[in-house]
Amino acid sequence: MSAGTKTAIFLGVFVALTSACSSSSSSGNQAAPAPSLCATDSRAQTYSAGMEQKGAAGALSVKLQSIDPNPVIKGNNDWKIQVVDASGAPVSDATITVKPFMPDHGHGSSITPQVAAGADPGTYDVSLLNLFMPGIWTVTFDVTTQDNVTDSSVFTFCVSD
Repeated sequence: MSAGTKTAIFLGVFVALTSACSSSSSSGNQAAPAPSLCATDSRAQTYSAGMEQKGAAGALSVKLQSIDPNPVIKGNNDWKIQVVDASGAPVSDATITVKPFMPDHGHGSSITPQVAAGADPGTYDVSLLNLFMPGIWTVTFDVTTQDNVTDSSVFTFCVSD
């Protein structure tokens, strides 16, 4: 078989396949869109103002006061959090490290989130929380108080395509 014949056969098969994939049904029936990656992942939490994650040690908790945008998106997100002790009292002047991580991929974000004291007692503004790709993200808040009490709270969200 000549090279020209092989090329002609390849082009014929290519055109047939691509036109079959792009043609629309005359009956108007179309396949339902695939469910969102996030809609089918039971690990993902749904944001609500004031949602709280108790620390692993039980000494502190982190409450999400607000997130912008809502829901979380691919790219930069800004969160306002409040840290409280076991009795529910606000914890001011804490040192907080924020660690975004994709457990399914085994990596974090190359951008370090910034944390600044908020206007209200125990509140902190988190900026540059960069969730740069779709999928499940855990966001861990490692908190150390002035009295050297340490604890970690984890939120799990899904970023859509």
